[in-house]
Amino acid sequence: MQYVVIGVRCLLGGVFLLSVMSKVRGSVAFDAFVESVKAISPTPAARARSVAGLVVAVEGLLCALLLAPVPRTHPWALAGAVALLVGFALAIAASLLRGVREPCRCFGTSMTPLGWQHVARNAVLAGIAVFAVAATPESPAMHAQETATAVVTGLIAALLVASFDDLFALFHTPGREP
Repeated sequence: MQYVVIGVRCLLGGVFLLSVMSKVRGSVAFDAFVESVKAISPTPAARARSVAGLVVAVEGLLCALLLAPVPRTHPWALAGAVALLVGFALAIAASLLRGVREPCRCFGTSMTPLGWQHVARNAVLAGIAVFAVAATPESPAMHAQETATAVVTGLIAALLVASFDDLFALFHTPGREP
């Protein structure tokens, strides 16, 4: 079970890393994220830049804690990931209920309008993190080959999550609202 937890940590850490990188790769990317925060959340426009900066900082911190080779931080980082992902899911759901479908720029340049699939994505990731919190071993015994397999699998899964909008569009039936 410890290797599944390692894979989950790499999945979530990779997702947060890709998310942060897409938002801070330049001022244009960060400004686009700030604009999406203004559109999606009820945050006053004057505070949107601060909220966007806080999101990036928390994602970066969680990424570091999830990927750090310090086992005692892992349950806390996984719990933080649950809280952040549930917060994202609730914010997106509230936005959709208000009729706002502005792209969130979660992973940079996506222009895909928000949909319930984004709520589901974050809820599934939060559920996976809850599982990993419960399954985190007290003192894991590590084997290099199994650990490497778990790390690579988790990072590949993170790339798939970051490509979620493209994959969803590939399999989504045009003309039918998700």
